[in-house]
Amino acid sequence: MFSIGDKFLEARDKKGKSLKDAEKETKIRAKYLEALEHNNFNLIPGDAYVKIFIREYANFLSIDPGPLVDEYENKHEPVVQNDRFLAVGIDSTKRKRPLIWGSLFITLLALTGGLVLWSTGWLQVRNERADLAQKTKSSKQSDSRVTQESEKNDQKKSKMSSSDDGKSLKARITVIGRQESSLKVEVDGKEVFDKQVKTGEIKEWSAQEEIVLTIGNPSALRVEKN
Repeated sequence: MFSIGDKFLEARDKKGKSLKDAEKETKIRAKYLEALEHNNFNLIPGDAYVKIFIREYANFLSIDPGPLVDEYENKHEPVVQNDRFLAVGIDSTKRKRPLIWGSLFITLLALTGGLVLWSTGWLQVRNERADLAQKTKSSKQSDSRVTQESEKNDQKKSKMSSSDDGKSLKARITVIGRQESSLKVEVDGKEVFDKQVKTGEIKEWSAQEEIVLTIGNPSALRVEKN
């Protein structure tokens, strides 16, 4: 009667597969597959793994795994679980190291991200302060320019007023209407008035050179020269 190992070995030979081929397909290490073929179940880390390996290897070799598992349970003593190994035969303490390194990497990444965010925020605040200071400076300069322009305009107006006053002092005429009369006025050779002057109405003209009056009724108007 063929044993479990004999059935596995015969099926693999018929399939034309090596242990390396079987390892690649089943993801079970070759030394455990070889242990199954030689009925060395105690080399496999745990009774549960023996049953799992039997089913996986049987499916790979196109064998019904049910009878093989039953035969193992009926004819072989259960294999004691070895907590130091996993199904792939790797020390469990070594599998924890990637988790530790992963945690350290995540922590470092978080610290780096926080530093970048803090630096970005600090630079933004500094830029905003610089912009505010520049705007304040520009506003003060603008106000100063406006004040200077206003002072210059006031000075110009003052000069113009003084100039006008100086010119008007050369010739100034005041006409007072005693009665209604026609009046024509020429200032420095240019006609500036040609209308009726009503009773009680007062008119004034200033000139740089001369003022010429043409009065319809001389007795109706009073002319004062300043």
